[in-house]
Amino acid sequence: MNEKQKRLFDLLVEIDDICKENNIDYCIGGGAALGAIRNNGFLPWDDDIDLHITRSNWEKLYNLISENPEILPKNRDLVCMENTKYYRNPIARYTDTTSTVIHLAQSIAAKSCGEQVEFFILDPIPNIEDGQEEHIKHMRAFLEILSPTFMTSKHIPLNEYEEHKKLVFKYYNEIQKKGHSTILDEIYEKYYSYPLEKADNLYLRWGNNEIIFKTEDYTGKRYEEFEGKKFPVPKGLEDMCRVQYGDSWMYVPEKDDQIFHFPLINSLNHSFEEYTKIYLKQINQEETLKNYEKLKQLNIDLHIPRVKSSLEKIRMKGFIIIRELYKKIEINDYNPKKLLEEGEYDVLNKLFADYYSVQLDENCKTFNLFIEIDKNLLKIAIENKIKQGTYFISRNILDICENNFELDEDLKYLKDICDYCRTLSVAIFDNKDIETVENTLNKAEDYCENLVETYRARLWLELNKLNEKDYNLIIDEGNKMLEDFPTDGEIMAYIAEALYNIGEMDKSSKMYYEAVHNTRNGLIWKDAKKYVGIDRLAEDVQNAN
Repeated sequence: MNEKQKRLFDLLVEIDDICKENNIDYCIGGGAALGAIRNNGFLPWDDDIDLHITRSNWEKLYNLISENPEILPKNRDLVCMENTKYYRNPIARYTDTTSTVIHLAQSIAAKSCGEQVEFFILDPIPNIEDGQEEHIKHMRAFLEILSPTFMTSKHIPLNEYEEHKKLVFKYYNEIQKKGHSTILDEIYEKYYSYPLEKADNLYLRWGNNEIIFKTEDYTGKRYEEFEGKKFPVPKGLEDMCRVQYGDSWMYVPEKDDQIFHFPLINSLNHSFEEYTKIYLKQINQEETLKNYEKLKQLNIDLHIPRVKSSLEKIRMKGFIIIRELYKKIEINDYNPKKLLEEGEYDVLNKLFADYYSVQLDENCKTFNLFIEIDKNLLKIAIENKIKQGTYFISRNILDICENNFELDEDLKYLKDICDYCRTLSVAIFDNKDIETVENTLNKAEDYCENLVETYRARLWLELNKLNEKDYNLIIDEGNKMLEDFPTDGEIMAYIAEALYNIGEMDKSSKMYYEAVHNTRNGLIWKDAKKYVGIDRLAEDVQNAN
């Protein structure tokens, strides 16, 4: 832990003690939960801690502290929209007042501006047949009106946005007549009190993010180690990570994809009041909020033309990239289909690198923008990633395709292959479901027999069967698989685990070393540290610095 993370950990321990002593259920969530199951601690780059709590448990905690403020340790505060006039955020924050972390969205209230752990509230919502869609529309509008400094729904599909805008402006008009707090209270009372026992889903919403979790995944909890201490996590945490972070949740991102927060001011050694008292003298909080809201309403009005303009720029960039792709094929006299058949994945990765980059751009995924490309090349680009064990990349592209045109038989087949790979991934990493893995492998089509995902699943199955295991057979099978996939770190890791179980420590250590340098699967990195003491995560951080 760095110094910032130590401060955050202290806050976590304090709030955990308060919740345990008062029978308040919560779970660590977000990056902290991901770190708990991937490396039993902070993600090295992480600079905050998220907690998940249901609305009823949040209200219990809020009422407890409101009625007994002495329960909080010295230099601590609980800041939320319920108790702070100018705090316009759905996230509640438990704050260290001796430090400073000032973000624009929190600066006007000038309260929750220190190191903090954040409570993300999970709200029950109706099932689809009971009006879920309409319910969520009003919850979106509530958050849009609540938050004055940024748009909270700019990532919803454009065909839904016009209706969202009309509803938000309807509420803004009502605010002019009844007042801001009155309208928010009315929406809150109606849409944030749905009974948990009727809800199959929980709605988590903050900033630009909108996530729907299964109630059964969150209900009930287990305990995972986080920096040497056990903390509660949801029973179905792996399923929730897959919803929140995608099918690659178990993989450690490269440095460029790691998420950092960039506050306006950040100091561990100074109380945020040293800063806030300076600028609060210079502004009128009420007028500042009103000005922000005027600007926001303008941005809401201009959102669709701005998005269309951005997408047109991406489309033009894609057009240029595809032209360059055709040129590369011609100049180098490439036969992409033959390269795929011969397993020349490095060549194909370089050839399609710019295409993957633009087609998987966040805006393309959000707004389903398809970059026009020859269908045969599209299929090769998709199959190329499947054959390398990164089906989730292919599935992302196929999802965009499916939202733009009807898939032909070849693309449908590739989608089925992605679904097959995903079924294995969920069964192995989320549920440790031996029966599903075995049934899926038994029903696999001929094409799937030689996929790296199949090879990995076979070894995993042999290692996890309940009957007596033949580790030497696993080692022999794994080494044969490496002849087909000589650089696959996950196959290597299963061999290393088998070697460990027969006491071949030196061989296991060498194989784990090769494994962790040929995969970014954090669960394998975790095993390598646990079994043979190889800390690949620490090495990764050192190399990044």
